[in-house]
Amino acid sequence: MSGTFWSAEGARRAKHMDVLRTIPPPPPHVRMGIMRKLICGIATHYNNPSQTFTFQLEFIMIAILSPSVPEHYEYIAQLMNEFHQWCCARYSGERSWEFHDYFNEKAWAHELSKLDEIYLPPDGEFLLATYDSEPVGCVALKKFTDSMCEIKRLYVRANFRGKGIARKLMSAILDKARKYDYQYARLEFGELFTESNALYKSIGFKNIDAYTDIPERLKPKMVFMELKL
Repeated sequence: MSGTFWSAEGARRAKHMDVLRTIPPPPPHVRMGIMRKLICGIATHYNNPSQTFTFQLEFIMIAILSPSVPEHYEYIAQLMNEFHQWCCARYSGERSWEFHDYFNEKAWAHELSKLDEIYLPPDGEFLLATYDSEPVGCVALKKFTDSMCEIKRLYVRANFRGKGIARKLMSAILDKARKYDYQYARLEFGELFTESNALYKSIGFKNIDAYTDIPERLKPKMVFMELKL
């Protein structure tokens, strides 16, 4: 009985190793991040041996892509529709007027139909995040002035939050902004998105006065931020 078990277990592990061998090695900066996580995990286990030490290879599962084929823009459009519904759900009930004041439905429909034209580098760009090849999030950059861009449309599907995908998207889009020689990045969001507020502050964004043309009664309900690149 035990011999049969170990034979089956060995076959299972060999199969997993065959799969792992097909995965290309990550770039140097990713390998450094992996080592830091591994060292922290080992240190945690050493200090608390009763805690099980696991190391998930999620770095392999997450990819950030620049759209290169029409299907990528179709995925982004789907994510943007989910983003729209997510915002509507967050601002339901007594605060639904904020959602309707902010979103111009005609302008929104136009944006979704012209993503590949509106967000054309260097005046704009979308990035798509995938997890195990499944589209799960996106973020956009759009020119505001010659020296300043605006970060827009950051969204990650609910089932994939907590994996660092939003932070990876922000890091990648800010790298794009620097590549295009923007000196500042700005963004705006509703005050109910407290998770967004925490993320942006951790990256280094600072609160500023309102800078966009939105209804006056809406401005006190919004958060405006800027980052020097």
